[in-house]
Amino acid sequence: MGKLTQAEANSLYGPVVLMGGNESLHWLARDVDRYANFAKTHGIDSVTLKVADGTWVWHTPSDVKTFRDIALDNGVGFVPFIYSYGNRFGSLGGEIALIHQFIDANENAGIVVNMEKEWEGHTDWAKTFVAKTKNKTGPIVLSTFGKPSYHNFTSVLKVLSPVVDVMGPEEYTDFLAKQEFEFDGYVIAPEFDLTSDFGPNDVLAHVREAKHKGHPAWLWTYTTAQTRQPLVRDISDIMHGKVVATVESVIVPPDTAQDVTQLPTIEMPAVVIPETENVPMPVPTVAYVTEPGVSFSSLAERFLHDSSRWKEIRDLSEDFTSADTILPVGVPLRIPAS
Repeated sequence: MGKLTQAEANSLYGPVVLMGGNESLHWLARDVDRYANFAKTHGIDSVTLKVADGTWVWHTPSDVKTFRDIALDNGVGFVPFIYSYGNRFGSLGGEIALIHQFIDANENAGIVVNMEKEWEGHTDWAKTFVAKTKNKTGPIVLSTFGKPSYHNFTSVLKVLSPVVDVMGPEEYTDFLAKQEFEFDGYVIAPEFDLTSDFGPNDVLAHVREAKHKGHPAWLWTYTTAQTRQPLVRDISDIMHGKVVATVESVIVPPDTAQDVTQLPTIEMPAVVIPETENVPMPVPTVAYVTEPGVSFSSLAERFLHDSSRWKEIRDLSEDFTSADTILPVGVPLRIPAS
């Protein structure tokens, strides 16, 4: 197939795309229906859904066909999502085979492939990826670092470019949103985090800039979107050309303006807010049963993409304490969803 232009990519996926992450591990059709319905009612045009972690298949190509139909019935597009470990575990060929199967199952809408730290500097893996995907039947969207030069990834991008239709820089902070020049010349779909967890992040300002440039807005993630629904609606309104009022944009006409210093003072009774106990929200988790040779640190690397976060998994288990101790096979664990 030919490469997509920016206009074609925008038309295929729409102005706003909501991205699903690890929450989809055990999803059934009803969960996908709920996800797609949420997207439609919040002005989202398409959704992505994680279907595999490397060669660990969460949802089969047959599932993808079913999920796609459910999304389309709700009036939104659908794109499967796979996290790629490259050849770190010797399974690059297996990942590529799955990518082809998922692309075929999703017809013309392709797949999102997430490449991060495992791919740093690996132009050799990139060459293999290109050689084995050059005859793909649908587009590939590459979700990756917002600043590739910080991760020895610029050369990898260049090698991958013949088969990547859309670049998805993870512009999760104000700083990363200013690094888009590293993707000059590519068709892009910037990905915006809906929180400030990664640093200062004026999401609406970045979305307005994307709209100005003729780019879409891909939002990370569904779990977060459910807790920030007004923000999601504002983003949708901006991207679909509706007016979103801000303090700076509200102007009082001269003939109705008043000198507020001359207005009478109204005494209001004091409002006493009773103290309440700060009850922490439960951490969203997914179920996992240990396989041979895994430890908390390797699981954190695999699922959270950061081995230093191993304690987050350990803290959900009462029986083990060490980061690198090999865990027994068959132990049921709960792993944070993101």
